[in-house]
Amino acid sequence: VRLALEDGVDIISIPAGGLSYFDKQYPYILEALRRGIPLIVSHANSRVRMNEAASIDMYHDPDNKPIEYGSLPTSSITDEICYWPGMVTVQALNEEGGLQSYSDIDDPGTDICAPGENIWMQFNDWGYFEARNGGCSTAATAAAGYLALAMDKWPEATGNQILQLMVHTAANQAEKSTIGKDAASVTRLTKDMYTGFGALDVGSMIDTDPSIYPDVNPILYMDLYREVAFADANNSLDE
Repeated sequence: VRLALEDGVDIISIPAGGLSYFDKQYPYILEALRRGIPLIVSHANSRVRMNEAASIDMYHDPDNKPIEYGSLPTSSITDEICYWPGMVTVQALNEEGGLQSYSDIDDPGTDICAPGENIWMQFNDWGYFEARNGGCSTAATAAAGYLALAMDKWPEATGNQILQLMVHTAANQAEKSTIGKDAASVTRLTKDMYTGFGALDVGSMIDTDPSIYPDVNPILYMDLYREVAFADANNSLDE
């Protein structure tokens, strides 16, 4: 991320959504957010996330030895890069348009979906291609490509407006681009626990002028909105 910032990139894609080092890495992520650079990250190919009871799923320690979720030093949300504030967390779709089976889970951290199974890709040898199930890593890469297409079509739009375009035109949204222009309008969009705002709709992104949307990162806005709502709810329970 540091090198990407130095190179002045338009999009940062991180196709790895599992354990990471928040204290060391998030300052660079924060700088990218300040610059309005979309940060695309894959949901982990895992069913254990917000709900530990969903399965026993396994992680690996630095020596590649498996450890269970409950044995991790902490289970804080900051352990998982796909849940860091402002990150666009991408789930993978199968060929039928549903979620891939091994991470089909109700998860409020999911923001968007993109194809991740049976994708034509290079494998092992730079000259060799085959259709493979890359999962969420492939989906995150595809999502970054879709955003790049929209940026190419709408070069005057900011990175935040491209993200606004992404969420407002996603498959779960009935009203598409006619929804309000204010920053808070994103909280009135449809977001479910499995697919987030829905599958990316490249055609609608190309056909909809993002200048109608505010220069506000809707993913960061929603992440903070959710945290404040949770805090308010907890305070109410305590009282």
